[in-house]
Amino acid sequence: MQTFEFCLLICLIAVMPSVHNAEKPKVKISSGEKPVYVGDTVTVECSHESDRSDSTGWRYWWYRNGGHPSQGQKTEKVTVDQPGSITYQCGVKNDHYTSPYSDHVTLTVLELPSQPILRVLPSTSVWKGDTVTLRCLSKSGLTGTKVTYTFQKGQKSEIKKTPQNEHKINLAKQNHTGSYWCEVEEGKKKDKKKSDEVQLTVKGK
Repeated sequence: MQTFEFCLLICLIAVMPSVHNAEKPKVKISSGEKPVYVGDTVTVECSHESDRSDSTGWRYWWYRNGGHPSQGQKTEKVTVDQPGSITYQCGVKNDHYTSPYSDHVTLTVLELPSQPILRVLPSTSVWKGDTVTLRCLSKSGLTGTKVTYTFQKGQKSEIKKTPQNEHKINLAKQNHTGSYWCEVEEGKKKDKKKSDEVQLTVKGK
C-alpha cells in the first residue's frame, strides 16, 4: 500500500464514530404518581448515546421480566395490570450494529387499597386548553363485578356517572380549577366507596 493511501485509511478510521465502544443503553421509568398502583400508566424510555448524534435508523427492543424481546418505540407508555415487581431491559440496533442489553430496571407495582384512588393526568397543574383525564382506580373494578363510577367536583357538583373509570376534560378552562374526587358503587351491593379529594389547578396562558 502506498504511503498516501495508508495515511488516508488511518485518517478515515480516526474520524469514524466508534459504535463498537458504545455504552449500554439505559432504561428510564417515569411516573407522575408515587407509589405506582395497578391501573397506573408509566413511561419507559430507552436512551442510547447514539441518540445525540444520529437519531435515524435505530430500532428498539424491549425485554420484560427476562422474557422474549419485542420490538417497540424508544418511548413506550405502559398501563400496569398486576401488582409485583416488573423488570425492564432494552437494546438498540441498526443495519450495522447491535447494542448489548441495558441493565435491569425494576418497577414496583402495589396492590390497590380498598379505598378508590383518583388520578389527575397528565398532572394536577395544567395550562388552559390542555386535556385533563380523571381516572378512578378501584380494586372493585379489577374483579369483573359491575361497577359504577361517579366523578365529582367539590361537595355538590356531580360531573358524570359512568361504567367507565375515566372522564376527560377537553380544553380545560380556569373555572375547572377545584377539588375533584370519585366514588365507586359495586353492582347489587350498593356499597359506595369514596376517594380522597385531589386539587386541580388550571393556569392561564
